[in-house]
Amino acid sequence: MCSDTVQDVDGSDARRFNSLLSSFDMVQHVHSPTHRAGSTLDLVVTFADRVPESVAVQPPGAISDHALVTCRRRRSTCADWRRVDRDELRRALETSRLCTPLPVDTDVDQLFDTYTVQRGAARHRRPPTSPTALHLNMLSVAGQVDRHRGSTLIVVPRAVTVIVSSDVITAHTTLTIVNAGCKLRATVLHCIARKKEQYWSDRLLSCGRASAPLWRSLSPMLGRDRNLTGSTGHTVGGFAEFFKKKIDDIRSSTANLPASQVGSRATSTLASFRPFTEAEIRRIITKSPPKSSSLDPVPTFLLLEFIDLLLPFVTRLVNTSLLAGRLLVSQRHVTVTPLLKKSGLDAANMANYRPVSNLSFMSKVVERTVAIQLYEYLVTHHLLPRYQSAYRKNHSTETAFLRVWCDVLMAADRRQVTLLCLLDL
Repeated sequence: MCSDTVQDVDGSDARRFNSLLSSFDMVQHVHSPTHRAGSTLDLVVTFADRVPESVAVQPPGAISDHALVTCRRRRSTCADWRRVDRDELRRALETSRLCTPLPVDTDVDQLFDTYTVQRGAARHRRPPTSPTALHLNMLSVAGQVDRHRGSTLIVVPRAVTVIVSSDVITAHTTLTIVNAGCKLRATVLHCIARKKEQYWSDRLLSCGRASAPLWRSLSPMLGRDRNLTGSTGHTVGGFAEFFKKKIDDIRSSTANLPASQVGSRATSTLASFRPFTEAEIRRIITKSPPKSSSLDPVPTFLLLEFIDLLLPFVTRLVNTSLLAGRLLVSQRHVTVTPLLKKSGLDAANMANYRPVSNLSFMSKVVERTVAIQLYEYLVTHHLLPRYQSAYRKNHSTETAFLRVWCDVLMAADRRQVTLLCLLDL
């Protein structure tokens, strides 16, 4: 609900406001006056794919100088996956193709299709959607109890949020509030401020002396992780074209360069990948961050909970993909989110964004098995550069710094001058 936004539905301000809503794929559903003076001040705004079933405007004057706007929302299709009946889901998995022997000649395409279809079938076993709290701001009304058509309607002042577990808001809806008025508003705001302070204090204290989680906690407090792309007018197609142009420019600038000279060639080859055991796949899955993507059939935490049932199938799926030497096309899709490279940059300039890719969990499991074997091969045959610190176990920027610092001190002992040139690629 919004208030005091549009005075004239046909005016220039209203057209600009509707254009702004359209840029965010949102729609305004109130098209009649909502004030006693004849202006449209109270709106119902939703995303274009969440249109309410009905919107009604009652004549103003019954409660205040504003009309009572009622709307019936459609039943939400979102479900809380953590409320899925675990016993029922386990029985469904035990009788599915994920836990039954498959033909020996089943290829990687059939295995991935089976995984997607059978795991996706769990969607039909979702729990009922939990009651959604509907937030309603009662605007420009007196802080008093009003009698309307025999039902008690407690009316609260502006900017006080009332939470109602109901699909329909009407004059007959009873709003139970302990103490309406400014005292309630002050109490609620004080409680919210205290809870926020306690939450951030506990979160920062839990980080201890670890700098990485401490900065991850501070970033949202400083507003560094805010998504500003929606307020700049950027579109999905615009970002796609921009990033594609960057790649094309790099390719065109290096197309005519001579091939790099290879000083020596390795005598060994990595012709194929070895299959992984169930214990190795379990270790990879359990050590992976339990992050989910919109491309996953179900959240990753369900895979971790039922890993005992699904481990044989997942192991076969990964090994079949390794032996075939390819990843299914459907697992190469990613969702890309553009994020500002650092806070303070101009959000209107696309050059200040970096693309962050979110892959499906199973594709990352296959990727890790390949990375493990590739690293083992490079280490076994001594193919990694001696002083490389990136992408190596027990190496980091600290080991690289210590190496450079040691060289500087040894040069100083020999009374030599050190010139350090740093290149950021």
